[in-house]
Amino acid sequence: ITYSPGRIQISSASATNGPSRVSLEGNCYREVEKQQWIASMHWLPSTRLMIDNQFLRALPASIRQSLINLDFRGPLSVLGHSEIVLTPTSQEGPSTSWNCQLDIEDGQLGEGNYVDAMRGTIWVQGQNDRRDVRASGRVKMDAMTVRGVPVTQLNGPFALLGSQLYFGADIGEVLPSDEGSPPAAMTADALAGSLSIAGHGRLDTGKFYVKADLKGADLSALLQDVGVNRATTQARCDAGLEFNGVPWNPQTYNGAGNIHLSDAKLYQLPFMIRLLSLTSVNSDDAAFNSADIQFTIDGDRIPLNVVCEGDVLRLVGSGWTNLRREIQLELYTYVGRRMLVRNVLDPLLAESRYASAMMIEVSGTLDNLSMQRKAFPQLESTFQQMFPEVAERRQENPLLPWRR
Repeated sequence: ITYSPGRIQISSASATNGPSRVSLEGNCYREVEKQQWIASMHWLPSTRLMIDNQFLRALPASIRQSLINLDFRGPLSVLGHSEIVLTPTSQEGPSTSWNCQLDIEDGQLGEGNYVDAMRGTIWVQGQNDRRDVRASGRVKMDAMTVRGVPVTQLNGPFALLGSQLYFGADIGEVLPSDEGSPPAAMTADALAGSLSIAGHGRLDTGKFYVKADLKGADLSALLQDVGVNRATTQARCDAGLEFNGVPWNPQTYNGAGNIHLSDAKLYQLPFMIRLLSLTSVNSDDAAFNSADIQFTIDGDRIPLNVVCEGDVLRLVGSGWTNLRREIQLELYTYVGRRMLVRNVLDPLLAESRYASAMMIEVSGTLDNLSMQRKAFPQLESTFQQMFPEVAERRQENPLLPWRR
């Protein structure tokens, strides 16, 4: 340390605390006119911090609680500059600013239950003016895992105003864009396709709004990423999602989304093989070549509406699933769009449950499904009302005929 009146020059300083190490150089000088002391620090490459509960509670109060709620853990390397301005005559604490590069080696959020194996870089610049934190920057995460799903090449902008975090295109709500151009998107390679996300949320409450779009995903690889094995098939998957809620509290979930499958050969899925055997349709390339799923999110429950299109057969149905992978569906069969008879029947019969010749009930879990076929389901419902005593006996023996 070199001292001269009104100035301190720090050539090299270092400190350790367990696995954490700080190494810096800088200077501190007095600005007489403003009656301030200004400390400027340059973080050296050997600086490496272990972010844990002890470290978080040592941070300034203005940012401490937000980072505790974010619950980041892991080693963090720091490069760049920081500045601290102290006014001795003021009752307020020091103000700070920074322009840093943060390298994450193996980070996690939420004790690793939600996000783990984080490896990448965050560039951030901002300031804390004694009242609030304002920061902006860019994320470039080479790899991470979100609830067991691998995500690579996450890249995009973010902004932080107090406890409010914005990311992707939503930063345009708080930061001016360059020359009127829209904000850059936040993108990633995930679920075997190209993912684009945007949103905002509060770090103090944990409540977030997220809009995501998935393009060009390979269905077979997507199913493997989400833990569905033995699911070899061919299809292009495009999907959209709007989500509101606290990520670690399923009771707060709500939202909606859609999934569109095209160029599909869905007959290869074990689920479809079983379903087609029930409908006595040959499992050929023309079984189902497209599908659309509309869904909403209501806490743990996810109501579904399903339409599968094929040359021979068309399925329309509804039901629900949940985060425990339980599922309940009622699928109604219709003549496929390319069958000649469809052109004759369409003007005569509305596509409703009353025009369906067969209903298939699907229940169980995604890993262990059971299916039951019911021919002419509306007649079945009518008979149940007409002959309740037989309906009660048929619950024990579904093969019992409808006759007295």
